[in-house]
Parts: sequence; C-alpha cells; structure tokens
Amino acid sequence: LSSLGHLHSSLRQTSSTLSTTHPSLICRAVASAVASTHLHAFQQKILAVERSILSNDPLYVGAYDIVPLSQIAAEFAGWERRLGWLARCLEFVEGNAAGGKAKGTAGGRKDGSRSGAEAIDWLRREARTGYPDVECTALDLVAVAERAWVRALASWVLYGRVPASGQADFPIQRIQGGGGGGSGTTETDGAEYRVVPELLPGFVAPATADSILFVGRSLGHVRRSGLQGLEASRAEGAALLRDNLRHLEGLRHPIAATSLAGAVAAIRASLAQKALRRLLPGERIVGLLEMLRAFFLLGRGEFAVAIVAAADECLAGRHLRGGVDLRERDRERLGGVMIREGEVSNVLDKALAALAVLQDIDDDEADEELDMVRDMVSLRIKQGSTSANITDENGLKDVQGLFEDALLATPATLTITVPSPLDLFLTPNERDIYSLINAYLISVRRAHLHLSSLWRLSTLRRVPLAQSSAGSNKTISTPTTGSLTNQRNQQMRSHWAAISSTTFFLAEFGGYLQGEIVAGSWNAFKQWLEVPPESTSNIIEGRDPEILASAHRVYLHALLRDLLLTDPPFTKSLKTLLARCDHLVALTNRLNTIVEALQAHEHATGGLSALEPPPHLVQEELDIQSRLAEASKGVGSLLKSLEQRLNEIDQERLGQALTGLKIDEGEVRFNPWKGGGVRSLLMRLDLRTILDD
Repeated sequence: LSSLGHLHSSLRQTSSTLSTTHPSLICRAVASAVASTHLHAFQQKILAVERSILSNDPLYVGAYDIVPLSQIAAEFAGWERRLGWLARCLEFVEGNAAGGKAKGTAGGRKDGSRSGAEAIDWLRREARTGYPDVECTALDLVAVAERAWVRALASWVLYGRVPASGQADFPIQRIQGGGGGGSGTTETDGAEYRVVPELLPGFVAPATADSILFVGRSLGHVRRSGLQGLEASRAEGAALLRDNLRHLEGLRHPIAATSLAGAVAAIRASLAQKALRRLLPGERIVGLLEMLRAFFLLGRGEFAVAIVAAADECLAGRHLRGGVDLRERDRERLGGVMIREGEVSNVLDKALAALAVLQDIDDDEADEELDMVRDMVSLRIKQGSTSANITDENGLKDVQGLFEDALLATPATLTITVPSPLDLFLTPNERDIYSLINAYLISVRRAHLHLSSLWRLSTLRRVPLAQSSAGSNKTISTPTTGSLTNQRNQQMRSHWAAISSTTFFLAEFGGYLQGEIVAGSWNAFKQWLEVPPESTSNIIEGRDPEILASAHRVYLHALLRDLLLTDPPFTKSLKTLLARCDHLVALTNRLNTIVEALQAHEHATGGLSALEPPPHLVQEELDIQSRLAEASKGVGSLLKSLEQRLNEIDQERLGQALTGLKIDEGEVRFNPWKGGGVRSLLMRLDLRTILDD
C-alpha cells in the first residue's frame, strides 16, 4: 500500500508536468487523461474504501473495530499493475523509456521527447499485452490520443490550415525555403508543404497521407483564388462543412486504416465536385503533361539536339575568348570552368529560338507549347545540395546530381516553376524527378551526338594522297611523313573500332529509352487519361485532380524503374562511360588538329625531305596516340561491365511485379505500362558479338 501511495504521488507530479510542458499536444492530452481519468479513479477508490471503513462496513471492519490490512490490500490488488503500466506510459511519453531515443521529427526536438505519432503507436501496441485491465486503460488513452490527432487533422482537411498549436507535431510540414509567411503561420498561402512520414501514426497509409496533403493544399488554393465553389451560398458552405465534419466524427477508436481512408476520400470527393474541377480542369493538366513529355522527356528530339548545340557553343565561346580552343582541352579539365547564370539561361533561349525557326508557321499548338516553356521552364545552375525535394522512396539518393554536369561544365538542370493551381498536381518532389530524368536522357543523347560527329573528321579517316612536286606529275613522299601516316592509320583502327562500338551502344540504348520506355509509358498513360470511367462520359466528370495526381505518381515511379535510374551500380558505370566518351572525343579532336597542322606543313614545304615536320607536333601526336589507346581500352571494359550489369538486372527482375505501383479506387483503375524489359535492350545490343569482332 505504501508503494502504491508513492507511485500515485509520482504519477500525479509527472502527468502535471507533461500536460503543461510537452511539445506535443497529443502527448499532453494523454498525460492529462492519465491524471483526470485513471488517477482520479484510483483516488475515488481510496475515498470509497475510507467511507466504508468510517461507516463500519462489516466487509472491512471486524470485531473490536479491527480493520485487517489484508482486506484493504485485496481491494487494491489490481491497481499495482495499472499504476505501474501508467508509469511506463508516462516514461515513454517523456522520452526516457528503455527502447532508445525518440525519432527525430521535423520540429527539431532535441530533448528526446516523443512525438504524438509515436505515442499513439505505442499505446496501440500496449493494448495487446493480454491483461484486461491494462487493455482497457490503453484503449481509453488511445481514444484520447486519436481524438486529439483528429482535431488537428480537421483544421487541415476542413479549413486548409495547419493547427495553430502543435505545428511541430503535425504530419504536414512546410518545406524549408518555401514561400508564404513565417514559420509560425497557419495559412497555406504561397507555401509548399510535404508529408513527414515520421509524424504519421501507423493507421495512416501512404496513399491516405497523400490525399490529406492534397485536400489541405486544395483548400488553400481555393481560398487564394477567390473561387467560391465551396461557398456558393452560406447555407451550402455550412452544409458541406457539416457533412465533412460528420465523416471525421464517424471514426471509431481505435481508428482503422480503411475507415480513415474512406473518410478522407469522401471529403476529397466532395471538394473536387464543388470546386476543384473548375479551379483545375483536366485539360490544363493534360497540357502540362504533354509539355513535360515533349521537353523534359525529350519527346521533341530536336530540342535535345538544339540545347546540346547551344551548350557546346557556350563552352566553345568562353574558351575561344580566352585564347584557347575548346578542342585542346579534354573533359577532365573542364570541371573548373566558371559559367555565369546569364550564360546558362541563354543556352535555353537559343535552343527555343532554334525550335521556333524549325516549326510550322501555322502550327498554333506548337506556339502555345513554346510559350508555356518560356513561361515555366528555366535552365539554372544548381546551388547547394542537389534535388533536396527528392525523397528516397525510389532509391534515387545515389543518382541525384550524377548527370547534372553533363550538358555544361557546371551542374545545371532544367527546372520547371509551376504556377498556381497546377502545383496542386505537380509536387516539388515530382518536379525534381523530371529534372533528374531530363539530365539523364540529355547526357546520353549528348554523348551520342559528340561521338557521331567524329565520323566527319575526314583528315583522320582518310589516307591522304602523296604530294605532287611543283611543275611535274611526279609524287613525292618523304620517309618521315609516310612512316608517320602509316603508323597513325594502323593505330587509329583500334580507336575507330572503340568509337564505333560506343556509338552503337549509345544509339541503341538511347533508342531503347526514348522509343520504347518513354514512348510506351506515355502512350499507356495518355490512353488512360483519354478513356473516361464507365460511369461518366468525360475525364473531368469521372476523375478528380487527386486521382489524376495519384495515377501520374504511379506512372512516374514506374518510369524511373524502367529507365534504370533506380539501379545505382548501372547509373554510376554509365556516368563513367559518358565521361570517358567526352575524354575520347576531346583527344580525337585534338589529334585531328595536329594532323591537319602536319599536312599543312607538308603542303607548305612541297614535300621536300630536307624539311622535317615540327618536332613538337610529332611528339604531341605520339602522346595523344598513347592516351587514345588507354581511353579506347577503358571504354571497351566499361561496355563489357555495362552489358554484364544489364544481364544481372534482367535476371533480378525476371518475374518481378511492380508492387505498389497501381491505383484501384472503385471504378478508377490505373496500371503502369509493362514492356519487354531489359531483355529487349540486350537483344538490341548484342554487345558480345560486336566486342569480339
């Protein structure tokens, strides 16, 4: 009995402290419920026993007014376990439980205290301990904690506002650096938000969390746009609010994941029906997707050629202004080149100007698409950490920034700034994914274009005729010149073989990415967009914007997998191959310059044997020939390693399904495109035969 008294006193003190100082409102509610409900029940039990004793209840008072302590102890037999469990509960909430430190949260808590989501999950687990009294106590605290969480959720899904109190514990957090007000604001005006998985209770599925984020952001857009779709009349707005509130009040505790998903889906559907289809029509979404397909996924192949040509012109211009020809520098020495922001943006302007010249003057759709690109797309130098908005759910952390320096000598990416309300559909994470895919596709296309240009170097590919002496038909060839030419031609055979194999690989690999993966995925997704559900006659009436956003997210994640961007060993080897290709191109161009200089010297001397070629050119040619031999061997070994990795990927993915990559909500179903996989790429390449030859 004495230990129960000390434990009761300690619990009251701890619960009082936590209910006023804990940073989580949910944990405060739990601590308050411990004191106001369970410790109060214990206190009432003490008073009941005291009243019975004072009234000489024969159950407690025996002969000669003796009160047996054993009888009193028996009355409090179950409380020792309950109070002990409540002590463990408060210890966990405080963050001192033996189970490790609390998970870090977006609120930046450094005191080790628990988040509300952790408290809810712990209480739900403790409800299955096997003791009926502990189970009842845990379920009661679960209901208290979940009601506090639902109240915070209601502020977001009914009004589009972050709860005024406990913002650090709410699973929807402002993205650092996003627009809008200060960190303490509760409005969504001009701000970007994201879901923090660590702050989500276990009964909230990822898809439900995405819907919650979408609903709150949509309400903020409706409020900012002045669209009165939710408030056509005060009576209609109040009725809609009551209906949505009824969905949340209908949740039973402990909350089931399906019940919460159904309530959020019902709120989202009513919001879409009243306002979102007017605020964000399906035609605008399709127009945005077609622009992304054309320019970020290189659906317009001429854009890739134009932007690579503009970037090469920018680099060449900088080096020529400095008195150095770009061809004299290999790619490894370009890393220190400093390019200004204005020069980078000018590259995109030149590429778009080239496209405007190529298009048909009567093509209004192309004009609108180019205008959209000029308004929304920019080429920027990457500042700080790369792709900060990309989550690691797709395994992209190892690929971020890997291909950003392929176009220019400094990390630069094609980025899109989506105006309101289109940013409801395209999240910051998805924008960065598009930028990543664009850098990946352009780097492959650029390397292929540069290698293909080497075949136009006729000085290296053709054996020159012997020089004719002045005034006669006799040809004169000096021994030094002839031996150098023969030696050069023999050495260049292996180099041209390596260039041919690499060009073939990049051509087939780029054709596989563009012609099969990107085109197949887009065609399947566009067909799904154009075919309405069975219950409606058009896309706008059949699918709300959140359904379109979910399907687009599935499409994008499947595209990442099929493009092999989720396989770090392959992407790193490919990046190394592309860097070696740049090195090979630079060396070949420099060798061509030297050979042209030697041939010009031979022409100038009229083939006189007394005048030897300039020794510094001969020595530099020999040096570059040796470096070319080393580069050719490196490229060949990389091609073999890439082929080996492709075979491994083919075996690993054999029979695997795209788990989790689909949506199925009633009549709305979308499954991503499934092609021939890596096996079709291997059939295209047939690298083993080429390399053996």
